[in-house]
Amino acid sequence: MLLNSETSVQPTKNVTNWGMHGADLAVGLLQGDIDKDNFNRSYLITGPEAVGKRTLATRFAQAIFSPNGEQNDSYSIYDAIEKEEFGDVAWVRIGGACGGNRADGTCHVHPKRFIGVCQIRWMVRKMNTKSFNANHKVFVVDSINDLSLGEEQSFSALLKQLEEPPPHTTILLLSANPDNLNLTIRSRCQLVQIPAMSRDLLRDAILKSNLTENIQSATKYAAIAKGRYGRAYTQLTDPAYEITLNSILEDVESLARAGSQDRMNYSERLAKAWRNEPEVVLETLNIWKAWWREALQITTDVVPIELSIFHHQANSQLTSGIALQALAALEEAENNLQTNVNARLALDMMMIDIPQVSNTH
Repeated sequence: MLLNSETSVQPTKNVTNWGMHGADLAVGLLQGDIDKDNFNRSYLITGPEAVGKRTLATRFAQAIFSPNGEQNDSYSIYDAIEKEEFGDVAWVRIGGACGGNRADGTCHVHPKRFIGVCQIRWMVRKMNTKSFNANHKVFVVDSINDLSLGEEQSFSALLKQLEEPPPHTTILLLSANPDNLNLTIRSRCQLVQIPAMSRDLLRDAILKSNLTENIQSATKYAAIAKGRYGRAYTQLTDPAYEITLNSILEDVESLARAGSQDRMNYSERLAKAWRNEPEVVLETLNIWKAWWREALQITTDVVPIELSIFHHQANSQLTSGIALQALAALEEAENNLQTNVNARLALDMMMIDIPQVSNTH
Protein backbone atom coordinates (compact mmCIF):
# COMPACT_ATOMS: atom_id res chain seq x y z
CA MET A 1 0.00 0.00 0.00
CA LEU A 2 1.23 3.51 -0.78
CA LEU A 3 0.93 6.65 1.29
CA ASN A 4 -1.53 9.41 0.58
CA SER A 5 0.27 12.74 0.31
CA GLU A 6 -0.62 15.29 2.98
CA THR A 7 1.62 18.06 4.20
CA SER A 8 -0.57 20.69 5.80
CA VAL A 9 -0.17 21.53 9.50
CA GLN A 10 -3.12 22.88 11.43
CA PRO A 11 -2.62 26.01 13.52
CA THR A 12 -1.84 26.26 17.19
CA LYS A 13 -2.62 29.48 19.01
CA ASN A 14 -0.14 29.01 21.82
CA VAL A 15 2.11 32.08 21.74
CA THR A 16 4.86 30.47 23.86
CA ASN A 17 7.71 29.94 21.41
CA TRP A 18 5.05 30.80 18.84
CA GLY A 19 3.54 27.36 19.46
CA MET A 20 6.43 25.67 17.66
CA HIS A 21 8.66 22.74 18.56
CA GLY A 22 12.36 22.51 17.79
CA ALA A 23 12.61 26.05 16.43
CA ASP A 24 13.65 27.98 19.54
CA LEU A 25 16.68 29.66 17.96
CA ALA A 26 14.75 30.68 14.86
CA VAL A 27 11.85 32.05 16.92
CA GLY A 28 14.27 33.87 19.23
CA LEU A 29 16.03 35.55 16.31
CA LEU A 30 12.83 36.76 14.67
CA GLN A 31 11.13 37.76 17.93
CA GLY A 32 14.26 39.70 18.86
CA ASP A 33 14.05 41.68 15.63
CA ILE A 34 10.39 42.41 16.31
CA ASP A 35 11.10 43.52 19.89
CA LYS A 36 13.84 45.87 18.67
CA ASP A 37 11.69 47.05 15.76
CA ASN A 38 14.74 46.36 13.63
CA PHE A 39 13.69 44.01 10.85
CA ASN A 40 15.94 42.72 8.16
CA ARG A 41 14.53 43.49 4.76
CA SER A 42 14.69 39.80 3.81
CA TYR A 43 15.04 36.44 5.58
CA LEU A 44 15.91 33.04 4.15
CA ILE A 45 14.13 30.39 6.26
CA THR A 46 15.66 26.97 5.69
CA GLY A 47 15.13 23.43 6.96
CA PRO A 48 13.99 20.00 5.77
CA GLU A 49 10.57 19.54 4.20
CA ALA A 50 7.74 19.62 6.77
CA VAL A 51 10.01 20.91 9.55
CA GLY A 52 7.90 24.04 10.11
CA LYS A 53 9.09 26.73 7.68
CA ARG A 54 5.57 27.76 6.63
CA THR A 55 4.42 27.75 10.23
CA LEU A 56 7.37 29.94 11.26
CA ALA A 57 6.60 32.43 8.48
CA THR A 58 2.96 32.55 9.61
CA ARG A 59 3.88 33.01 13.28
CA PHE A 60 6.34 35.76 12.37
CA ALA A 61 3.60 37.69 10.57
CA GLN A 62 1.19 37.11 13.46
CA ALA A 63 3.78 38.35 15.96
CA ILE A 64 4.09 41.58 13.95
CA PHE A 65 0.42 42.32 13.38
CA SER A 66 -1.22 40.60 16.38
CA PRO A 67 1.54 40.30 18.99
CA ASN A 68 -0.68 39.07 21.83
CA GLY A 69 -2.34 36.35 19.80
CA GLU A 70 -5.83 35.37 20.87
CA GLN A 71 -5.70 37.74 23.87
CA ASN A 72 -5.41 40.74 21.59
CA ASP A 73 -8.48 42.80 20.66
CA SER A 74 -7.37 42.31 17.06
CA TYR A 75 -7.45 38.53 17.34
CA SER A 76 -9.34 38.38 14.06
CA ILE A 77 -6.12 39.56 12.40
CA TYR A 78 -4.27 36.61 13.92
CA ASP A 79 -6.89 34.27 12.53
CA ALA A 80 -6.96 36.00 9.13
CA ILE A 81 -3.18 35.56 8.80
CA GLU A 82 -3.57 31.88 9.67
CA LYS A 83 -6.10 31.52 6.85
CA GLU A 84 -3.93 33.61 4.46
CA GLU A 85 -6.71 36.21 4.23
CA PHE A 86 -4.91 39.23 5.69
CA GLY A 87 -4.16 41.87 3.08
CA ASP A 88 -0.71 42.86 4.35
CA VAL A 89 0.66 39.29 4.31
CA ALA A 90 0.97 37.84 0.82
CA TRP A 91 2.10 34.34 -0.23
CA VAL A 92 3.82 33.70 -3.54
CA ARG A 93 3.78 30.04 -4.59
CA ILE A 94 3.20 27.75 -7.54
CA GLY A 95 -0.34 28.23 -8.79
CA GLY A 96 -0.87 31.42 -6.80
CA ALA A 97 -2.39 34.59 -8.18
CA CYS A 98 -0.44 37.11 -10.22
CA GLY A 99 -3.08 39.79 -10.54
CA GLY A 100 -4.14 38.71 -14.02
CA ASN A 101 -7.61 39.19 -15.45
CA ARG A 102 -8.63 35.52 -15.44
CA ALA A 103 -11.21 34.27 -12.95
CA ASP A 104 -8.51 32.57 -10.86
CA GLY A 105 -6.40 35.73 -10.69
CA THR A 106 -3.80 34.56 -13.20
CA CYS A 107 -2.69 35.80 -16.61
CA HIS A 108 -2.32 33.99 -19.94
CA VAL A 109 1.41 33.33 -19.39
CA HIS A 110 1.02 32.07 -15.82
CA PRO A 111 3.21 28.95 -15.33
CA LYS A 112 1.86 25.80 -13.69
CA ARG A 113 5.08 24.11 -12.54
CA PHE A 114 7.10 26.97 -11.09
CA ILE A 115 6.80 30.51 -9.76
CA GLY A 116 6.72 32.82 -12.76
CA VAL A 117 7.92 36.34 -13.38
CA CYS A 118 4.28 37.45 -13.52
CA GLN A 119 3.93 36.49 -9.85
CA ILE A 120 7.11 38.32 -8.81
CA ARG A 121 5.94 41.43 -10.66
CA TRP A 122 2.57 41.12 -8.88
CA MET A 123 4.44 41.00 -5.57
CA VAL A 124 6.41 44.11 -6.50
CA ARG A 125 3.21 45.99 -7.33
CA LYS A 126 1.71 45.03 -3.97
CA MET A 127 4.85 46.20 -2.19
CA ASN A 128 4.37 49.65 -3.60
CA THR A 129 0.72 50.02 -2.63
CA LYS A 130 -0.58 51.35 0.66
CA SER A 131 -0.96 48.81 3.44
CA PHE A 132 -4.49 47.75 4.42
CA ASN A 133 -4.36 47.57 8.20
CA ALA A 134 -0.91 48.58 9.39
CA ASN A 135 2.32 50.22 8.37
CA HIS A 136 4.14 47.01 7.47
CA LYS A 137 3.91 44.31 4.81
CA VAL A 138 5.19 40.75 4.73
CA PHE A 139 5.70 38.68 1.57
CA VAL A 140 6.41 34.95 1.70
CA VAL A 141 7.93 33.16 -1.30
CA ASP A 142 7.13 29.47 -0.79
CA SER A 143 9.43 28.14 -1.94
CA ILE A 144 12.26 30.11 -3.46
CA ASN A 145 13.55 26.88 -5.05
CA ASP A 146 10.42 26.80 -7.20
CA LEU A 147 11.55 30.10 -8.67
CA SER A 148 14.80 28.47 -9.77
CA LEU A 149 12.81 26.32 -12.17
CA GLY A 150 11.50 29.38 -13.97
CA GLU A 151 12.71 32.21 -16.13
CA GLU A 152 15.81 34.30 -15.53
CA GLN A 153 13.54 37.35 -15.47
CA SER A 154 12.03 36.10 -12.22
CA PHE A 155 15.45 36.11 -10.57
CA SER A 156 16.25 39.59 -11.78
CA ALA A 157 12.93 40.97 -10.54
CA LEU A 158 13.36 39.34 -7.13
CA LEU A 159 17.02 40.33 -6.71
CA LYS A 160 16.15 43.98 -7.18
CA GLN A 161 13.57 43.78 -4.41
CA LEU A 162 15.95 41.97 -2.09
CA GLU A 163 18.49 44.72 -2.63
CA GLU A 164 16.15 47.69 -2.32
CA PRO A 165 12.72 46.72 -0.94
CA PRO A 166 10.28 49.51 -0.13
CA PRO A 167 10.26 50.79 3.48
CA HIS A 168 8.34 48.75 6.05
CA THR A 169 8.48 45.65 3.86
CA THR A 170 9.84 42.23 4.80
CA ILE A 171 10.40 39.36 2.36
CA LEU A 172 10.57 35.77 3.64
CA LEU A 173 12.09 33.17 1.32
CA LEU A 174 11.44 29.53 2.28
CA SER A 175 13.80 26.80 1.13
CA ALA A 176 14.44 23.13 1.85
CA ASN A 177 17.49 23.20 -0.44
CA PRO A 178 19.38 26.47 0.16
CA ASP A 179 22.59 25.09 -1.37
CA ASN A 180 20.85 25.04 -4.75
CA LEU A 181 20.04 28.75 -4.61
CA ASN A 182 21.75 31.57 -6.39
CA LEU A 183 24.62 32.83 -4.20
CA THR A 184 23.49 36.44 -4.65
CA ILE A 185 20.06 35.62 -3.24
CA ARG A 186 21.60 33.93 -0.21
CA SER A 187 23.98 36.81 0.43
CA ARG A 188 21.15 39.35 0.58
CA CYS A 189 19.11 37.53 3.21
CA GLN A 190 19.38 36.94 6.95
CA LEU A 191 19.62 33.17 7.36
CA VAL A 192 17.07 31.57 9.72
CA GLN A 193 17.50 27.82 10.15
CA ILE A 194 15.08 25.26 11.56
CA PRO A 195 17.02 22.04 12.15
CA ALA A 196 15.55 18.58 12.31
CA MET A 197 15.05 17.46 15.91
CA SER A 198 16.63 14.40 17.46
CA ARG A 199 14.31 11.40 17.71
CA ASP A 200 14.07 11.76 21.50
CA LEU A 201 13.24 15.48 21.33
CA LEU A 202 10.62 14.89 18.67
CA ARG A 203 9.12 12.04 20.70
CA ASP A 204 8.87 14.37 23.70
CA ALA A 205 7.30 17.11 21.56
CA ILE A 206 4.71 14.66 20.25
CA LEU A 207 3.81 13.64 23.80
CA LYS A 208 3.70 17.24 25.10
CA SER A 209 1.41 18.20 22.22
CA ASN A 210 -0.97 15.38 23.18
CA LEU A 211 -0.81 13.99 19.65
CA THR A 212 -0.64 10.60 21.36
CA GLU A 213 -0.32 9.43 24.95
CA ASN A 214 1.41 6.20 23.95
CA ILE A 215 5.20 6.41 24.31
CA GLN A 216 5.85 3.61 21.84
CA SER A 217 3.60 5.24 19.26
CA ALA A 218 5.34 8.58 19.80
CA THR A 219 8.72 6.89 19.38
CA LYS A 220 7.58 5.18 16.18
CA TYR A 221 6.36 8.39 14.59
CA ALA A 222 9.44 10.28 15.74
CA ALA A 223 11.58 7.70 13.92
CA ILE A 224 9.53 7.95 10.72
CA ALA A 225 9.26 11.74 10.71
CA LYS A 226 13.07 12.11 10.88
CA GLY A 227 13.03 15.09 13.23
CA ARG A 228 10.25 16.99 11.45
CA TYR A 229 7.45 17.98 13.80
CA GLY A 230 5.20 19.09 10.95
CA ARG A 231 5.39 15.67 9.34
CA ALA A 232 4.73 13.91 12.65
CA TYR A 233 1.73 16.20 13.27
CA THR A 234 0.24 15.43 9.87
CA GLN A 235 0.70 11.70 10.27
CA LEU A 236 -0.70 11.50 13.80
CA THR A 237 -3.76 13.63 13.05
CA ASP A 238 -4.68 11.64 9.93
CA PRO A 239 -7.03 8.82 11.04
CA ALA A 240 -6.13 6.74 7.98
CA TYR A 241 -2.37 7.07 8.27
CA GLU A 242 -1.84 4.34 10.88
CA ILE A 243 -3.52 1.80 8.59
CA THR A 244 -1.40 2.93 5.65
CA LEU A 245 1.78 2.87 7.74
CA ASN A 246 1.12 -0.65 9.00
CA SER A 247 0.45 -1.81 5.45
CA ILE A 248 3.77 -0.40 4.23
CA LEU A 249 5.62 -1.99 7.15
CA GLU A 250 4.02 -5.32 6.25
CA ASP A 251 5.24 -4.82 2.69
CA VAL A 252 8.78 -4.17 3.88
CA GLU A 253 8.86 -7.28 6.05
CA SER A 254 7.28 -9.61 3.49
CA LEU A 255 9.38 -8.32 0.59
CA ALA A 256 12.56 -8.77 2.61
CA ARG A 257 11.85 -12.51 2.30
CA ALA A 258 10.12 -12.47 -1.10
CA GLY A 259 11.44 -13.66 -4.44
CA SER A 260 12.18 -11.58 -7.51
CA GLN A 261 8.70 -11.68 -9.07
CA ASP A 262 6.94 -10.23 -6.01
CA ARG A 263 9.64 -7.58 -5.73
CA MET A 264 9.32 -6.59 -9.39
CA ASN A 265 5.55 -6.29 -9.02
CA TYR A 266 6.03 -3.92 -6.10
CA SER A 267 8.65 -1.95 -8.02
CA GLU A 268 6.16 -1.53 -10.87
CA ARG A 269 3.55 -0.13 -8.46
CA LEU A 270 6.03 2.37 -7.03
CA ALA A 271 7.15 3.46 -10.51
CA LYS A 272 3.55 4.14 -11.57
CA ALA A 273 2.96 6.15 -8.41
CA TRP A 274 6.13 8.17 -9.07
CA ARG A 275 4.60 9.72 -12.20
CA ASN A 276 1.87 11.56 -10.31
CA GLU A 277 2.93 11.64 -6.66
CA PRO A 278 6.70 11.40 -6.31
CA GLU A 279 6.54 12.67 -2.71
CA VAL A 280 4.44 9.63 -1.80
CA VAL A 281 7.09 7.27 -3.17
CA LEU A 282 9.88 9.09 -1.34
CA GLU A 283 7.96 8.91 1.92
CA THR A 284 7.34 5.20 1.33
CA LEU A 285 11.08 4.67 0.88
CA ASN A 286 11.62 6.66 4.07
CA ILE A 287 9.52 4.13 5.98
CA TRP A 288 11.50 1.31 4.39
CA LYS A 289 14.71 2.96 5.61
CA ALA A 290 13.32 3.31 9.13
CA TRP A 291 12.59 -0.45 9.22
CA TRP A 292 16.05 -1.34 7.93
CA ARG A 293 17.81 1.17 10.20
CA GLU A 294 16.25 -0.50 13.19
CA ALA A 295 17.24 -3.89 11.76
CA LEU A 296 20.83 -2.65 11.72
CA GLN A 297 20.53 -1.43 15.31
CA ILE A 298 19.15 -4.79 16.42
CA THR A 299 21.87 -6.80 14.67
CA THR A 300 24.58 -4.63 16.21
CA ASP A 301 23.02 -4.83 19.69
CA VAL A 302 22.27 -1.10 19.81
CA VAL A 303 18.58 -1.80 20.32
CA PRO A 304 17.39 -5.01 22.04
CA ILE A 305 14.58 -6.81 20.21
CA GLU A 306 12.20 -6.31 23.15
CA LEU A 307 12.53 -2.51 22.78
CA SER A 308 12.25 -2.42 19.00
CA ILE A 309 9.48 -0.46 17.28
CA PHE A 310 9.14 -2.22 13.93
CA HIS A 311 10.55 -5.71 14.60
CA HIS A 312 8.59 -8.03 16.87
CA GLN A 313 10.78 -11.11 16.78
CA ALA A 314 14.43 -11.83 16.14
CA ASN A 315 15.62 -13.40 12.89
CA SER A 316 19.00 -15.09 13.10
CA GLN A 317 19.41 -14.75 9.32
CA LEU A 318 19.13 -10.96 9.45
CA THR A 319 22.68 -9.63 9.78
CA SER A 320 24.25 -6.19 9.96
CA GLY A 321 25.75 -6.78 6.51
CA ILE A 322 22.32 -7.44 5.01
CA ALA A 323 20.87 -4.35 6.72
CA LEU A 324 23.72 -2.17 5.44
CA GLN A 325 23.24 -3.48 1.89
CA ALA A 326 19.53 -2.76 2.05
CA LEU A 327 20.06 0.77 3.35
CA ALA A 328 22.64 1.45 0.63
CA ALA A 329 20.19 0.23 -2.02
CA LEU A 330 17.43 2.47 -0.67
CA GLU A 331 19.71 5.51 -0.54
CA GLU A 332 20.90 4.91 -4.09
CA ALA A 333 17.34 4.54 -5.35
CA GLU A 334 16.28 7.79 -3.66
CA ASN A 335 19.26 9.64 -5.14
CA ASN A 336 18.56 8.22 -8.60
CA LEU A 337 14.90 9.20 -8.44
CA GLN A 338 15.75 12.76 -7.44
CA THR A 339 18.29 13.08 -10.26
CA ASN A 340 15.72 11.98 -12.86
CA VAL A 341 17.03 8.48 -13.51
CA ASN A 342 14.30 6.32 -15.06
CA ALA A 343 12.03 5.53 -12.11
CA ARG A 344 11.27 1.91 -13.04
CA LEU A 345 14.96 1.17 -13.58
CA ALA A 346 15.98 2.83 -10.29
CA LEU A 347 13.33 0.94 -8.31
CA ASP A 348 14.02 -2.39 -10.01
CA MET A 349 17.70 -2.07 -9.13
CA MET A 350 16.75 -1.25 -5.55
CA MET A 351 14.69 -4.43 -5.26
CA ILE A 352 17.48 -6.50 -6.80
CA ASP A 353 20.12 -5.01 -4.49
CA ILE A 354 18.17 -5.49 -1.24
CA PRO A 355 19.31 -8.93 -0.04
CA GLN A 356 16.75 -11.66 0.50
CA VAL A 357 16.37 -12.69 4.14
CA SER A 358 15.68 -16.30 5.13
CA ASN A 359 12.51 -17.13 7.08
CA THR A 360 14.55 -18.86 9.82
CA HIS A 361 13.94 -17.36 13.29
